[in-house]
Amino acid sequence: MIFCGYAGVGKSTAASKFVRVVDLESTPFQKDWETYARVAKHMSDQGYIVLVSSLNITLTINLFLILLRINNHIFCPNPVKLLTEFLMTRN
Repeated sequence: MIFCGYAGVGKSTAASKFVRVVDLESTPFQKDWETYARVAKHMSDQGYIVLVSSLNITLTINLFLILLRINNHIFCPNPVKLLTEFLMTRN
């Protein structure tokens, strides 16, 4: 399974507390979302719960479309508007 999450939602905390949960950083991929999505899918196929970044709407949509094309389960929780605005101001 793959989950998208905003900065500050707890991806790194969850990954540090649970076995087989991985917070896949997007920075090393330098906007190569195809590779980022494929790595997330590969890790998910190996039984990991993969937490990916939804830094911005472009990244989220690109990941979602790529992962749909390669037939994987992806969840993109959408926080309530007030929480979204708060999280966006933290960056």
